[in-house]
Amino acid sequence: HLYGKGFQQPIHRDTLSAQIDRLTEAEDFVRSWRFLPLNGRAVKPTMPFKEGWLLSLSATKQLCTTLIRDHHFDYVCTRRFTQDHVENLFCIIRGHNGFNDRPELSSFVGALRSVAASGLAQPDSTSRNCEDDNCEAAIIAACAPTGAGDCVTTKAGPQNSSSVVCQAPQQQLLQKKLDSWQGASNVSLEAAEYVGGYVLKRSRVLHCQVCNSLLTASESAGVHIQHKTYSHAFRGLTAPSPVALVAFMKMEAEFAALTSSFIIQPRVAARFVNHLREQLVALPACELHHTRVHNQVFKNFAHLRLHHWCRREMKNLRAVAQKKKTMGKIRKLH
Repeated sequence: HLYGKGFQQPIHRDTLSAQIDRLTEAEDFVRSWRFLPLNGRAVKPTMPFKEGWLLSLSATKQLCTTLIRDHHFDYVCTRRFTQDHVENLFCIIRGHNGFNDRPELSSFVGALRSVAASGLAQPDSTSRNCEDDNCEAAIIAACAPTGAGDCVTTKAGPQNSSSVVCQAPQQQLLQKKLDSWQGASNVSLEAAEYVGGYVLKRSRVLHCQVCNSLLTASESAGVHIQHKTYSHAFRGLTAPSPVALVAFMKMEAEFAALTSSFIIQPRVAARFVNHLREQLVALPACELHHTRVHNQVFKNFAHLRLHHWCRREMKNLRAVAQKKKTMGKIRKLH
């Protein structure tokens, strides 16, 4: 805090260099840690909490340096770098929706708006392990509805209706999905990049240097993967190349357009993979591994999307069944 002494004092402009050197020494000390498992296995160079320590130390140095030198802060209270405000916010939302630790996006946004509008941005749980962060005013100012529209808005790009006039309904749906992808928000594009990188790594098609250079990008174009990639991480994330990203966007559009017709037939995954081959969805690869890359990527993408689709549909069916059960109890009471 502001008037603390020793390790409890903030990082001032005058003491920035000395305290950055002290954090660097701590970072080198944590990086030298090695871990001996109890089961007699080999020494491990890293553990999850070690990566967390390194991330916190590196982020503290960069944030303090940027705030003091570039933005002319007189001091920085590192105690404010905790995630108590995030935990308090989720505590408020969970308390507003009942015990629901995995809310849907629509229910989360609705609860956040309700909390902001009613001024109830204060955790009411007495057993929480986070201190009050006094950020109620910030939440209300940032999330209160305004005349310009809702807090969260997504705008799709303009659709060219002349290109789908003479197409079949199934092709119209596919073209509409592709048009929405082309004008999609950054969130949708970064989600496609994240999923595409996961599919590529799981498909084990990146051992070839030529295929690796064609399928992956040296640096992610989206912010989502960049924030999840640590320079000291033992395993990093894979970012698809621009050509591969276009292929994954087309695969997603095909899946969204054909799910209703494929899902009622046997061998859904195999039929979807064959459909991708018929539509000539192309992935960049060398001549030696061209067939292997397409087979593994198509197969893993189909299984991943079908698994997610089934989980979502089962959740919707359970919600409908619960609603019918509740309505039945209400009728009996009447």
